Amino acid sequence: MPQPAGGRRRLALGSHLAALVACAVIPMLVFSTALVLRLSAEERRQVERSMLDVSRALAAALDRELLVTVGSVTSSATRSAP
Repeated sequence: MPQPAGGRRRLALGSHLAALVACAVIPMLVFSTALVLRLSAEERRQVERSMLDVSRALAAALDRELLVTVGSVTSSATRSAP
């Protein structure tokens, strides 16, 4: 293939098109990957907060039940004491 003046080799049309597509697609891939990672981290934090709220509510309900049970046992024990 003859070289043009200046000593630089010309690229074929397919190479130019491939470079153009790569220049358009690579930034979109980087942006979408960053967006997916950020959204998944945020969703993970929301799920962790939700699970923590549920566990606190369950712990509070269990504490109330234990207090009621202890109160019932204590009042039964004091009534049946001689």
